[in-house]
Amino acid sequence: MIIDLDMTDRTVVVIGGGTQAERRVGALLQEDCRRIVVLSASASDAIRKWSADGAIALEERDVEDGSFLDRYKPSVVVAATDDPKVNGMTVSAARSRGILGYRSDDSALSDFSHPSVMRIEGGITVAVSTGGRSPAVSKQIRQRAESVLRDVITPREVAHMRIQDAVRRAAKTAIKTQAERRRLLEAVMADRTVDRLIRDGRLGEAEERAMSMLRGDKT
Repeated sequence: MIIDLDMTDRTVVVIGGGTQAERRVGALLQEDCRRIVVLSASASDAIRKWSADGAIALEERDVEDGSFLDRYKPSVVVAATDDPKVNGMTVSAARSRGILGYRSDDSALSDFSHPSVMRIEGGITVAVSTGGRSPAVSKQIRQRAESVLRDVITPREVAHMRIQDAVRRAAKTAIKTQAERRRLLEAVMADRTVDRLIRDGRLGEAEERAMSMLRGDKT
């Protein structure tokens, strides 16, 4: 099952400082993590730069047991070393504490797999996954699909998404039930005036029109 983990305000620990770890840290830096901690006796230049810039915390040491989990209390742990025993120990220790664990050397033994991700303008993310069976195939499909999707996903969709997000946030306190909120959002999406204003580039007016629908203003 493909899911989109909300990493907002969460701590992630990455074990390892090589190429695989660098890739995982690079992806995590695009999320809104509260803290990214890298534990490794050696680290790539990119990881060291991120640490120097204050984007991550780098602790230069080997990992021998799962005690670091009790110290940092992460939501997710990524084991990306070149030692299968360390990766296995890390994921096992994480599971025993109810923490999601991923090992880069064998996604089949992980709690989740990493899809090949496309990040489109406006915060839209599209993922291609083979369930961890072949990351190389996922990457190949993503590369072929990316140029097509960038043409399919237009600024109009991005604008609709932003307005939907604003209305959804406001509706959480104004409308009690999820079913009613869903009906409102569907109505906003189908509203011809909202769509016309977006097409005309009048995004502020489009959002105000959507908010008026939330308030129940007569139009």
